[in-house]
Amino acid sequence: MLGNISSIISILLIGLVIKTMDDAIDDDSDISRRFFPYIILLFTGALLLNFNLAISLFLASYAVGMFFEPFTILPTGLPSWVETILALIASILLTSITQTIWAVLIIFSIQLLDDIIDVTEDEQRGFRNVANKIGISECILLFLLFTFCATKSLPILSVVSLVSSLIISEIIFPKIKREEVFDGGFKHD
Repeated sequence: MLGNISSIISILLIGLVIKTMDDAIDDDSDISRRFFPYIILLFTGALLLNFNLAISLFLASYAVGMFFEPFTILPTGLPSWVETILALIASILLTSITQTIWAVLIIFSIQLLDDIIDVTEDEQRGFRNVANKIGISECILLFLLFTFCATKSLPILSVVSLVSSLIISEIIFPKIKREEVFDGGFKHD
């Protein structure tokens, strides 16, 4: 029982880390600097609660995040496709190939779901969005395929990951609140 609770909390914490970093990169703001200590604390907590789960999800999100821009040169001087491969190798070595494949599948599912939800807003803001690129129906089919494959492997963790992603993106960090943070600070209702 405690293992399940620690896994759920680990997924939620690593999801918060991933979402905060993704928002900081997408909006090109100083949020990552302002929230850096909190991100590190959340990341450490997730690792302590379930190392394999947290590290595989984090490295999968890193790899999936760079998947659509493979030739971008990153701060290391390497193209993103090289860092993608390194992240996946690290995940395999630190966890297992099965854990890594599951993590990539569920992170792709979450990314596709996010793109489906944000299709109009991303188009208006000029953000990369798979649904805008290949079509909403095709994106939904890919989401269902990746979700099915992930759920076939680890059903409970897959459902918890998807539900956590929705809680994080739509309740904890709703779009209006995120825009207020990036515009200079939290506003209280």
